[in-house]
Amino acid sequence: MKKIFVFFCIALFLTILSPVYGAQFGPAEPLPGIAKNKFAVSAGYFYQTADMEPSGSAWDNQKIEQNNAYIQLSYAPNKLFEVYLRGGAADFKAPDAFNLGTTTVNFGDNPKAFGTLGVKYFLYNTPSFGIAPFAQGSYYSSYKDNIEFVKAGISYATEVKFKNPWDINLGLIFQTKLQKVTLYGGPFVYWFKTKVENSTSPALAGSTTANNSTTYEEKNNVGGFLGFRIPITEKVSFDVEGQYKSRFSIGGAAHYAF
Repeated sequence: MKKIFVFFCIALFLTILSPVYGAQFGPAEPLPGIAKNKFAVSAGYFYQTADMEPSGSAWDNQKIEQNNAYIQLSYAPNKLFEVYLRGGAADFKAPDAFNLGTTTVNFGDNPKAFGTLGVKYFLYNTPSFGIAPFAQGSYYSSYKDNIEFVKAGISYATEVKFKNPWDINLGLIFQTKLQKVTLYGGPFVYWFKTKVENSTSPALAGSTTANNSTTYEEKNNVGGFLGFRIPITEKVSFDVEGQYKSRFSIGGAAHYAF
């Protein structure tokens, strides 16, 4: 119990102090039953938010929101190594996205396809403690929204595009066991970027973002995460995980080894 208490203090400390993109990372060890069966399939959901900063000074900071739903296929050639591929759909929202002159507009687009590739290696393993380095990257479809508004009696139309957002995450997973429940967490570094284009017709007088483009990056580059995995049977399990970078994100997944 003392080791478990120390583990949670360390993981919680890392999570609170670390300033999300991408979905769950999971525990250090491969999915239950996958070492014997080699393959596993998962279904998951992840809600994520992030604070974004532009490279251009004329652009505003943005808050991004996404709902991700995905299917994951995992492969483990042995009990220490796991590689997984995810495919799914994610929407993209940015409330009060851009200030066009004196008018503020929201950005929103429907769910579109995205893909994720991840790998982890169970570097150190004892009955009470484990460590695994991991790498995970995601690539998203482009999102766009067309907005119409009126200013000074003139009608305007603007098209805003977030072009192929992508992210890369590298980190360490620390885990321990509480009976059959796996508790895990750790630090990671990340990079998230997307190019944003805005075009207003006719040209909006006084607008600093009309007919322009810039690159957005998430604030900070260090994050923390904390989660748990519960086995239901030898082949079935589910997990819940929270992450914190510039904002808090959370999600869960169910897994089946075959």
